[in-house]
Amino acid sequence: MTEEDRNSIKNLIYLCSKHHEEIDKINPDKYSAENLRKMKEDHERRVDNACYSCVGFPELEAVTEYIINSRKTAMTDDTQNEFDKIRLSEKIELNHLTECDHDMIENALQRAYLVKRFIEERAQMDSDFPAMLKAGFREHYYALFLRGKRGHDLFEGMCGYVKRPFLDECGKQYAAQAVLAYLFEACDIFERR
Repeated sequence: MTEEDRNSIKNLIYLCSKHHEEIDKINPDKYSAENLRKMKEDHERRVDNACYSCVGFPELEAVTEYIINSRKTAMTDDTQNEFDKIRLSEKIELNHLTECDHDMIENALQRAYLVKRFIEERAQMDSDFPAMLKAGFREHYYALFLRGKRGHDLFEGMCGYVKRPFLDECGKQYAAQAVLAYLFEACDIFERR
């Protein structure tokens, strides 16, 4: 393992000083790398589940309004098509996303039913809402694509785009990820080359 890999966020596990000493000095043989990775994954999953539970309609409204209002160009007929679908695993593979991206999408999709319901309810008040949301999403995707972003870098750019205005608001950041994951799964944008 290189020094960079050893110190990467994927490899690090944050512990209190008591458990740090227990694992590294007192009983290092008791904790295999595999066991520690599983402990870390289980903990991160519990934290994500707890955080996604604070996503509701107010958070989704803030995120979707940001995406819609950040559009610079008018909608085209292409952006007004219905959402298309291919299998999620195919789309992840097609886009060369990392295991970390896959985990984020899987976790965020726990709230997909809420995002879908929110979009459907907003569409009853404003029939253009789904198309405007898709157009804002598509516009930023293409801007990143034209700058040469692909795979993980492109997906990370999309995550940064939807989370940027909500850096101090945890619930809205998770709502942003839920909207992005929903659109990643439901929209054909990540299927095109």
